[in-house]
Amino acid sequence: MRNNSLFIILQKMRRPFLIILITYSISILGLTFIEGTDENGNSYYMTIFDAFYFISYTATTIGFGETPYAFSYPQRMWVSVSIYLTVLGWFYSIGSLIALFRDNLFLQEIEKAKFLRQIKNLNEKFIVVLGYNQVTRKIIMKALEQGLRTVVIEKDKLKINNLILENFTPTVPLLASESYSVKVLESAGLKKTNCKAIVSLFDDDALNLKITLIAKALNKNIKVAVKSTSSNHTENLKDLEAEVIVNPFSIISSEIGMALWAPNLFKLEKWLYQIDNLNAFLPVFPKGLYIICGYGRMGRKIFEKLNENNIEVKLIEIDKNKDLHFSQKEISNLIFGNADDKEVLIDAGIKQAVVIAAVTDDDTTNLSILATAKKLNPNIVTIVRENEIADDFLFKNANINHIFTPSKILVNKMFSSEQGHSFLPHL
Repeated sequence: MRNNSLFIILQKMRRPFLIILITYSISILGLTFIEGTDENGNSYYMTIFDAFYFISYTATTIGFGETPYAFSYPQRMWVSVSIYLTVLGWFYSIGSLIALFRDNLFLQEIEKAKFLRQIKNLNEKFIVVLGYNQVTRKIIMKALEQGLRTVVIEKDKLKINNLILENFTPTVPLLASESYSVKVLESAGLKKTNCKAIVSLFDDDALNLKITLIAKALNKNIKVAVKSTSSNHTENLKDLEAEVIVNPFSIISSEIGMALWAPNLFKLEKWLYQIDNLNAFLPVFPKGLYIICGYGRMGRKIFEKLNENNIEVKLIEIDKNKDLHFSQKEISNLIFGNADDKEVLIDAGIKQAVVIAAVTDDDTTNLSILATAKKLNPNIVTIVRENEIADDFLFKNANINHIFTPSKILVNKMFSSEQGHSFLPHL
């Protein structure tokens, strides 16, 4: 990535520099052409050096007095003109300089230059984290705890400010970039031998796949930890030899399947991931009618797992135009409507259901659905998807039986891969 800050300075300050040069030249030449008198009354003409010296401290309003001799009236008249001429030139130049230091493009280039210096001088082992959020924040903290430096690329200004305010120690080099192109990733140090891994946990599977492809092309020895939300993309990532592939929705559906036929194992897994303790109640997933509210990626995975275990399922989806290719089995169990509507829940069989799962991508909607369901069936077992870790307090105080947080699952799986060892310490 090229540093363009010098080019911007030359471009923005070219006119102010020319104005100062012209005003100084006019003032200096004028003084050299005007006749003056020395202390003995003899005529003299100022040299270019004397004129330059005088204009220099006069234009900057320092004012050491008339030199080398007292001026004649023509000289004083010319100096009066020169004062206003040069001072106006300086005012314009200073204003342009202030505008330059407030120019977003210039400030971005300065930050890029700072970032490139940091990467060049980074000799410790480090990982590259793409995007800054609650999940990657925890990954950064765990990496720093284990002696791994971290480099972050983020495009959102608010998130960038949040990262800066965290004041991580040691410093986390940060690059603001709208894209994750080859040049951007290369500038983040992916080609360096001490760059050990890259973490890409975007919701966009195509973007994660592209980043994996670029990372492996830039550095064949780099490890990739990546998020996937579909079986097809997971297979593609495996073909590219991504080391850690995390599909939180597949993991959640597998956990529900485990809870159905081996609740003790599910309890043990939650303890291993520090989600719960061994003194917690045994998870209860009764057999009967299940209602899934929100038929997206997570809803589909849960439906597939329940269907494998011969569990009766009703699906509620508000968006009739959702881009999903429904199977005949799904269509026969699908109801289009607002799951927060009592009539829709009653039509789905809420009073006979044993479990309701609110798994939309909106936390407020999920909590509202479960509150409505509990009024209609107080004994129903509740499952919820928690999208934002910041909403943890609300979920813990909502009397919900099972809370699944994809972001927490991502963090846990980053540090405990399928092979049973932690991802970061082996970098």
